[in-house]
Amino acid sequence: QKTAYEIPKRDWSSDVCSSDLRALARLLPDKPGLRFADLGCGVGSVLSGLSRLRADAGYHGLETAPLPCLLAWWCTRRLPACRVRWHDFWKQDLGR
Repeated sequence: QKTAYEIPKRDWSSDVCSSDLRALARLLPDKPGLRFADLGCGVGSVLSGLSRLRADAGYHGLETAPLPCLLAWWCTRRLPACRVRWHDFWKQDLGR
């Protein structure tokens, strides 16, 4: 039985509609070594969803807000293809 103080479990990776993720995954080029950058990745929903659909690529998220970045890192920590950083993406060299 639930108590008044119980917080429901939330799957943050489900914030993005799965059909949208599948459509985005189909748009990604089918080539080895693909890297995907999510600038302003929020809580990492796109990163975690895409990495589950296309595990052959590398996913990099940059977030400027500390709390969403921490949550994105937490949600993607067990996904080896994902990396999340707290960083100002306007100052990031995207050519690397």
